[in-house]
Amino acid sequence: MANTEAVGGVDTFLLYAEESTYNSDPGSGYVHFGHIKRFSHTPSNNMYYGRSFKGTTTGGRDIAKFAAGKLGVTASAEFDVIQWQFLKFVLGSESGTGPYQYSGADVPPSITLHRCIDNPGASATDQDLIITGAVINSCTVRCSVGEQVSCTLDFLGALVAYDTTILGAVALPDRNLFTFAGGSIELPDGSAISNIIDSVEITVSNNYEILYGVGSRLGQNAKPKAREYKIRFTLKYLDNDMLDKLLGASTPTAAGGPTESATIALKFEEGDKSCDFVFSGFVFDEGTFTDELNEVLTEDLRGTAKTLIATDDRT
Repeated sequence: MANTEAVGGVDTFLLYAEESTYNSDPGSGYVHFGHIKRFSHTPSNNMYYGRSFKGTTTGGRDIAKFAAGKLGVTASAEFDVIQWQFLKFVLGSESGTGPYQYSGADVPPSITLHRCIDNPGASATDQDLIITGAVINSCTVRCSVGEQVSCTLDFLGALVAYDTTILGAVALPDRNLFTFAGGSIELPDGSAISNIIDSVEITVSNNYEILYGVGSRLGQNAKPKAREYKIRFTLKYLDNDMLDKLLGASTPTAAGGPTESATIALKFEEGDKSCDFVFSGFVFDEGTFTDELNEVLTEDLRGTAKTLIATDDRT
């Protein structure tokens, strides 16, 4: 019988669960991130290729021996947002019981990823790809006119392995998609921007380092370094307000700088559910202002914030 190739999302699914001990699969509690659109993973052996001065059967240009280096694994998941619980593993701290609040912690929890292939072949061998010690190195949430709210998570892991017995499928939560229609920006929080907004993008970077030690090529721990909150949005030109905040004044001074806003808020709503991202201490890093013949003028602003608290009202 002819081979039957597996199709992403038809024969595959992706689940995760929080680890109580770093790099240890909890064995239960697996859930969905959202409506997954794409998942990729890259194991790396970080090989060393040993060469030497010429011997009797080898020359200096050719490889004489292989040596395996640190086992590394990266992964990426893209999904449409139907819920915001994943923010706990981006920011680190979760509090409250409805609404829930997520804020920055020194070390966010790690998770285990299971990507399962339910092989449709006649003599099928399934695959449960297991990434333990997975941490979210960066998270980007996007919202553009006419589209759903989407998210990309980039992971670093300590160990990647596989089994031929897959997990049982888990039902998707019966939740509607968050879309552009429920998005808004307030600068500062409580003061809506008057401009027509085309797109919003939030990026949180944890800048993790996987730690290795003598005696094992496997990751031993994951430690985040400097955290960064980046915000980018594009809008239609209305007045001089954005340029003034970027420059700090109509004419920048020698000792001046951009205007620091106490807060900036990005809000997403879907029916009676919402998630409000409130950043403190925001400044614009740069902006691009574009005029095209017979087109509405646009402004593309990029900035950085000090801290973030996200409030998830999922009731």
